[in-house]
Order: sequence, then C-alpha cells, then structure tokens
Amino acid sequence: MKRFWALALAALAATAGVDAQQVDMQAVMLWSKAKVARFHVVGVYDKRTVIARGAGNYAQGDVTDGLTLDFDWNIHDNMVVGDVKLQNDTAKLGQLASVAANCRLPRPMGAYEHFTASKVRSSDGARIEVDGTRHYPDVEVAGCEADQSYKLVAAADEPLTEFVAVPNPMMLAVPGASAGGGNAVVAADRKSFTVKSNGWTWTYTPTPLP
Repeated sequence: MKRFWALALAALAATAGVDAQQVDMQAVMLWSKAKVARFHVVGVYDKRTVIARGAGNYAQGDVTDGLTLDFDWNIHDNMVVGDVKLQNDTAKLGQLASVAANCRLPRPMGAYEHFTASKVRSSDGARIEVDGTRHYPDVEVAGCEADQSYKLVAAADEPLTEFVAVPNPMMLAVPGASAGGGNAVVAADRKSFTVKSNGWTWTYTPTPLP
C-alpha cells in the first residue's frame, strides 16, 4: 500500500511540476489511512443551451442550474458506499438567442429544467452516473426570414445520464495538482478541488473516514 501511494504522489507531483518536498505530508498521512471519503459535491451549470427539443440552435437560452450530491466513496475500489443524497436546484433561463442575430428569438411558454437528478450509481473507473430528466417546455420557434411565422415545438421530457468524475482526494496533498487533462484543479487552501465538464463546474469537498 505504501508503494501505491508513493507512485501516486510521484505522478501527481510530476503533473503539477513541483518538487516532492512540496508535498503536504500531513495530508498524505491523513488520506493514506482513509478507506472511504465522504464527498460533498456542488455542481453548477452555466451555458447557452438549446431549450426546445428538436429545434436546434433556433431556440437557445443562457441556462443556469445546480445539483448537490452527498455520498461516501470507497477510494481504492472506486465505488459508492451506501445511499446518495440529492438536492436539485431550479433551473433559470436568462437571455434568449437564435442561430444568428437577425433571427427571431424563441418564445418559451413554460419553465425549462436542464437536469433533475433522480438516481446515482457507480460507474467504470473513478466516476459516478447520475440519472435524471431534462424538461423542455412548449416553445414557439421561428426561422430567420422577416415574414416567417412562429411554429410551436411541443413540450417533452428526455431521460439523461450525467457522468461525474470522482478524482482521488490524495490530490489535495500536492500544491497545484491537476488531473484529467487539467480539468480537475485543487483549490489554493487544498480543501477542495473542481472539475469542469460539459457546461458544469463540480466542486468537491472530501472528508476522510476510517
């Protein structure tokens, strides 16, 4: 086990471009003893998004949404332990847009919900799968010609799965550490790290358990 952590830390230090002496040995000892990490994960979605199913870029909006996950994670087996607590935020729709500036803007006739999570399960490797639903409201959509009338795109619900990475909390022992092509970045206080993917910013705060 000591060899495992030595190799892992050497790889992290090399990735971060730091000397081994800069590694936080207190954090190393803390996480090397932990079998399970208790994760508090806050996800924030912020991206221009299609808001009518099948309408493509003729119906877009600046969408924000949020999801909070609390779960225990077996660090060595890469799997969820026990139940997962979910808390869904209500999506907010900001500025509307179409495929070009001269096109008529879409006219939503209800609330757009980007992602409402309902179930979490372990996946292959260091990640979890979050099952949920996206709700598209009725939206009136027009083309880009001045005399083109609006057409109704009917409301729809779409089942979706978000794949959420779970980086190893040993990353907190290395200043400036990152993983996943730089998508996972440790905070300056080394208490949390963030991962950006597909419009989401996930902030992880792990606590070691025996």
